[in-house]
Amino acid sequence: REWPPVWWISSWGNQLAGEYQEGLQFAREGRQKFPDYLVLWRLEARALAALERMSDFDSILDEIQTVAPGQPEHEGGTFSPGSVFGALSVDLSRMAHSERARHLAERSYDWFLNTSDDAYRQELGEALLLTGRNEEAREHFRALLEEAPDSLAAHGAHGVALARIGDREGAEAEAGWLLDLDRPYLRGVNTLWRARIMAQLDEKDAAMELIHQALSEGRLYYFLHSDPYFTALWGYEPFEQRLAPRG
Repeated sequence: REWPPVWWISSWGNQLAGEYQEGLQFAREGRQKFPDYLVLWRLEARALAALERMSDFDSILDEIQTVAPGQPEHEGGTFSPGSVFGALSVDLSRMAHSERARHLAERSYDWFLNTSDDAYRQELGEALLLTGRNEEAREHFRALLEEAPDSLAAHGAHGVALARIGDREGAEAEAGWLLDLDRPYLRGVNTLWRARIMAQLDEKDAAMELIHQALSEGRLYYFLHSDPYFTALWGYEPFEQRLAPRG
């Protein structure tokens, strides 16, 4: 109980099983113990939205805005208020709160746009994608790759942007770069980006095969349900079956 993942995994697991009140309780208790652990704020807000407690949901957003970024994320890296807003945007889209989702996507973009921390340049580009600024995202990632040509995430997001603007050849080239990547301890990260690109190209079967492959390669990916690059698979039966509770 003194280890933060105990709380967010318990909250997330309950929410995935449809037990939102229990998920809310775990998130709140965890946040009391670890008030700077932003993933718990995200899960508390998500549970409130699922319970249709939208007044409470709106109230917590302003609190999230004040939390300092840099806390450990569920998979390494860091969470920030901007990333929480972006994740909640996808959550709300899944719950059919489309207007609030759009507002939160813009709020995520504004947070990354206005931060002076260069460490969030990848996230700024992904916020461009989240808000549908696909041409801007392509240019952003092209510039990022000129500075960091070996960035796996930048190649992946660049491929997504290319797919969205209709440049199939360019998107497939980025997927090929990820396939050929010879780097130790990838554990499926490059494969998951290939799945995202295939999903954007409307290659649903190929995307699903790559999702399964990434997981078999060791990708521990808890938030597949709310990955913004897999919204094209929502309603697709093999994807929904993958997300369904088991046991």
